[in-house]
Amino acid sequence: MMIELRKSAANEGKSTAGDKHETALAMVQIEQEQLQRQINIVQSQLNQLHAVRALDASETVQAGSLLNTDQGLFYICTGIGKLTIEGKDLLCISPTAPLASSFLGKKKNDVVFFNRRAFRILDIS
Repeated sequence: MMIELRKSAANEGKSTAGDKHETALAMVQIEQEQLQRQINIVQSQLNQLHAVRALDASETVQAGSLLNTDQGLFYICTGIGKLTIEGKDLLCISPTAPLASSFLGKKKNDVVFFNRRAFRILDIS
């Protein structure tokens, strides 16, 4: 997409249509900036995933933990949202997310309260 936007900007640079040219060039630049922001977000998420190493079963919740709670499955890795794997919903959340922060350091059978909901930790992997 970025290559196509650059080509479009180059083509607009060759135009001599005045205000119409300036408006079209500005629109291309705005699209380039929006795309760059999206690229930066995805790169940040990828960096977070690389930083989180797969863990063996742990006594406490930490980055890289997979939690089975009475409210669903949570993977503390990066905030990419809900995935469905083998028919089960899994919510991938960043270790810095408020819910993940509430889980960090907790143990099996601990209860975490978040947004007026109770989450009992059934298992940590």
